[in-house]
Amino acid sequence: MPKYEFRGDGLSVRVTQPSRDGGISLYIEHESGAALIVPSADAVATQDGLRARVSGFDGTSFEVVLGADHQRVEITASTPSPILGGRAEAIATRRTDLEGPRGPIRVTGDESTMPIDVDE
Repeated sequence: MPKYEFRGDGLSVRVTQPSRDGGISLYIEHESGAALIVPSADAVATQDGLRARVSGFDGTSFEVVLGADHQRVEITASTPSPILGGRAEAIATRRTDLEGPRGPIRVTGDESTMPIDVDE
């Protein structure tokens, strides 16, 4: 089950693509705390990537486009929404992977970090 995480425009976005039905689940949260959680939404494959239309609790419609290369997500709302920080459009991008000794390491920006002491 592929999972993609994006950040940008004050947003944290997670898109999970279940393998069994072709739909997606969405988690969109603005830094203010406003959020939209959609456990399952129908997604249509287009030339630009996966496209889904969902509705918020207040009736606002959102169009979410996951780019074909899975490097960015574009969100457009029918009206300015607190979920997008008072805007009607937002773009979030994936962070660059770092290469670690055991392979790629995903950098999402929300990991807690602590200094590591190594005794030699």
